[in-house]
Amino acid sequence: MPDATPIIARAAASTAEVSLPQHGRGSECIGTKYLRIHRRHDPGQKGVFVVSSAVREGATDEIHVLAGQLGLGHNEGSEVLVSPATVWAYRRTQLATPNGALVLAVLCVALLAAWIDGTLALGKLPGWAWMHFETSTLDAMAAVSMTCKLVSPILAFLLALWFKK
Repeated sequence: MPDATPIIARAAASTAEVSLPQHGRGSECIGTKYLRIHRRHDPGQKGVFVVSSAVREGATDEIHVLAGQLGLGHNEGSEVLVSPATVWAYRRTQLATPNGALVLAVLCVALLAAWIDGTLALGKLPGWAWMHFETSTLDAMAAVSMTCKLVSPILAFLLALWFKK
């Protein structure tokens, strides 16, 4: 990260948004909507975070994150590197969460069911028969499609149950 700014991150925020100081290091990120933050001495602790639109009046040289983020305990500080990030970088990091994994699972299962149903439906149209399947293969594809249609609402229910509102 060549354009990264070294700064101290402290777990003192009350929301999941990164809070920036009004003055000093970190204030150059004011106006940025998303920040990529890496802990200097623990490279496994990193993430892309939403930046709070309100700066901390009179504060200098420290950004605030929520306790638990970046592996920091309440009021614990650590040296980090920050750089601007895009909305797509933020969205990609959201897929690396348990909720994101459920969203991807629902998407994959639903796409598989739609692909099987579309293949079976198009095969019945005249002129669209690209491949000929045995009856047992068609039965297996229909069983997989039915299983996908049963699993996807269960996954969607789990997603709705675990999603933090």
